[in-house]
Amino acid sequence: MFLHNRGFAVDRAVLRLNPLIVYVIIPFLLPLLSMCILRWKLEYAWAELFVLNALVSAFTGLVMWLHSERVANMFLQYSGHSYGKANEGAAALLGVHRISPVLPACVSLFLMLISFWHVVVMILLAVM
Repeated sequence: MFLHNRGFAVDRAVLRLNPLIVYVIIPFLLPLLSMCILRWKLEYAWAELFVLNALVSAFTGLVMWLHSERVANMFLQYSGHSYGKANEGAAALLGVHRISPVLPACVSLFLMLISFWHVVVMILLAVM
């Protein structure tokens, strides 16, 4: 079921998903699964493995950052473009809260840090 408010459609089922699954388990399982597939199924060497997995972590982090921006914009739209607690009623009914964008943004920054360390390890392996 879609809710339409000022031309912005929000899927209620997506907003009601468990945040632990959406924001923690799935973003960290994607790089882990890609590393396992690249290592054991495609038999990549270590340098290519770190580069390709850095791309997966960076792309997942980018998706989480964009999701955080979208949730923040939804909160601002439904709360009437104000930051006060008095206007949170309409946003809270739809499952969008003031702290909703914080967890995806933190996960995004952590995934970007993981991709950075993958690139550092790749450079160290290339130098040695």
